[in-house]
Amino acid sequence: MAKIVSLLICMMLLSCVSTKLSTIPPDLKDPYFLKYDAKVRSHFDIALDLYMYDMLAWTSSDSVSNRLSLNPDLKEELGAEWFIYQDKDSNYHAVYGKYYSNDDIYKSVFHFILDNEYNIKAVKEPVDSSICLYYARAINRSFSIVDKFVREKNLKLNWYVLVDSLGRLNVWYLPGQLSNDFEVYGGDFQYIFGATGKQIIDSIWSENEFKIVKPAVQKQITLINDGNEYPTVDNIFCALNILRKYKQSVFMVYILSRNYLSAIAKNKDAGYSWIHSKRK
Repeated sequence: MAKIVSLLICMMLLSCVSTKLSTIPPDLKDPYFLKYDAKVRSHFDIALDLYMYDMLAWTSSDSVSNRLSLNPDLKEELGAEWFIYQDKDSNYHAVYGKYYSNDDIYKSVFHFILDNEYNIKAVKEPVDSSICLYYARAINRSFSIVDKFVREKNLKLNWYVLVDSLGRLNVWYLPGQLSNDFEVYGGDFQYIFGATGKQIIDSIWSENEFKIVKPAVQKQITLINDGNEYPTVDNIFCALNILRKYKQSVFMVYILSRNYLSAIAKNKDAGYSWIHSKRK
């Protein structure tokens, strides 16, 4: 680790961008990147969206658990096709229900609205049925594609749905937490569907060797990404989650890629910094 720290300091002096960030997401302010680093910029933006999605998912799932404890029979009406989407007024909606593929319909059971501060409220107003059907289709159809890989690797993957600038539905799969003390990283899977979720357009995966880290007993974490030129979406997402979950112990997460050394670090005066440097 000392060698990595020394390497980081040397590269900071030579050719790095260090951006002071006020707080960790979702209050993370817009970081500045070198103009030519469009790929890293894109990965960072997606990772932030996934991070926000993940936080909202945890909040809403707690509410679902509470309601199921009062009415266990509702479990039969829930499938795996839950999701979060943002409406035209920038409100976040968390929807839990079930997709019936034979009839191509989606029936929602729980509907919540969340804000950026993670305040949540259950609403009785009907959710947008078209959006629900499109998201549910894409999720359901992505299962069969990723299932073989999951079984071969014996991995737990979490899924997320983001809408890109073309209006397409992007179903992302990232490794889930192994246990309360261990985090898994090393690959992300992106399946791109048309706006209605019927047709898959493309599939992209960034796979390195899957690895396990134990942040609870370390102050600095290094994520090895030598199979990729840039920090991957999974790398950045994992780093953000480690800093959130283990904020009492971890103060810096390094991402060591083939061509870049990146890091997210706690500042002495509160907040965080993103450091990104080309390796010499």
